[in-house]
Amino acid sequence: MFSQSTITPILNGLFFLYALSVPLSRAGIVVFGFLIILVWLFLGENRRLELKSVFEYRSLQALFVYILYCFVALLWVESDNLLLALKAFSKYWYFLVIPIMIATIKQKHIFPLIATFLIGVVLSAILSYGIFFEFFNTKHGIASDPTPIMRHLDFGLFLAFGALILLIRFLYETHLRYKLLYFALFGIAAMDIFIIGGRVGYIIFVPTLLLVILYHFEQRLKALLITLSLLSIVLIGAYNFSPPFKHRADMSVESISKLYSQQDYCTSWGMRVGAFVVAKDIVVHEPFFGVGNRDHIERLQTIIATQYPTMECLSWFMHYHNQYLEILTQGGLVGLLLFLSIFYFVARMKFQNKEFELLKIVFVGVYLIGFIAEPYLSAKQFPMAMFALFFALLHAYYRFENTAHDPHKPTA
Repeated sequence: MFSQSTITPILNGLFFLYALSVPLSRAGIVVFGFLIILVWLFLGENRRLELKSVFEYRSLQALFVYILYCFVALLWVESDNLLLALKAFSKYWYFLVIPIMIATIKQKHIFPLIATFLIGVVLSAILSYGIFFEFFNTKHGIASDPTPIMRHLDFGLFLAFGALILLIRFLYETHLRYKLLYFALFGIAAMDIFIIGGRVGYIIFVPTLLLVILYHFEQRLKALLITLSLLSIVLIGAYNFSPPFKHRADMSVESISKLYSQQDYCTSWGMRVGAFVVAKDIVVHEPFFGVGNRDHIERLQTIIATQYPTMECLSWFMHYHNQYLEILTQGGLVGLLLFLSIFYFVARMKFQNKEFELLKIVFVGVYLIGFIAEPYLSAKQFPMAMFALFFALLHAYYRFENTAHDPHKPTA
């Protein structure tokens, strides 16, 4: 058995490599996540005591109760779909790093770990600009959709979250040179949101930015008006100077118009509305426990074929493009309530550090808004890894504050 003084530096190094990999590398997420678990499991000391202490947090309890429910829900999956359902469920292993990180991260490493993650986000944004301006090509991104590493639906989430963290750093930094640096990096990440092909990024970014403004500034009305004015300028500029943004905006208007005038569900927004209609039918018949993982896709295809032939274009869907509908159809109202309880308990956490209080608001806001457009925590590697990293960092910082002020049982 190695001593704790030997294990701690190894884990610390793995945490930093993991944080850098989250926005940059699928392989890195797997390798370093697995090594974190392996090193802690086989080489660490006081494992039972560490787990007992972190699992007193209600938010962490809620997360693993939800995962347990998803496992139990495999019992009502049809046998033909069981292997696919098990494969999807296995993605929850990404969350196993959470209790380990909460228990073992040192307080002095929390801000550097956030900075490491931000370096990865900014690097991916720079790569995106290079693809957009056709300085180079990658096997993944093209000039009309310059996403260098991940799909634009996921990349938009990362850019929005990363930009808002940089804005928070700008708001609370006291040294002018670093303040200017954070503002410049915020601009790089925020502008890229309007360059990539997806719309999810700015759907997440704009309302969460308003939450930041409302929380941080005392003269909220004035700050809100200034922010809305600046956003209007940015949106008008993006529409006129960013072909991907203009194309997506025009497509959105056209798809909504076709949906209402022609009942055309074969557009981007039309298909999402169609998924909502089908999900409603499933929930009406299976309200409490859903129909099971992967069976919910089979049920979607059956309902379309028998009841909604105009939605035939939805038959290729592998998910409902909405986290809430995905959970409702798979696990019913029970599953959705368990899932939402995770964010409820995170939101209840109160930080003395205002920067972390705002980071908590952004973390919850970005995901809850993003879930409207995409099931980010349903077998999607990059968003799940980012969730795991910041869920752990928030709780690790909360643990230090709680230990410093109240050594008794935490309630978050």
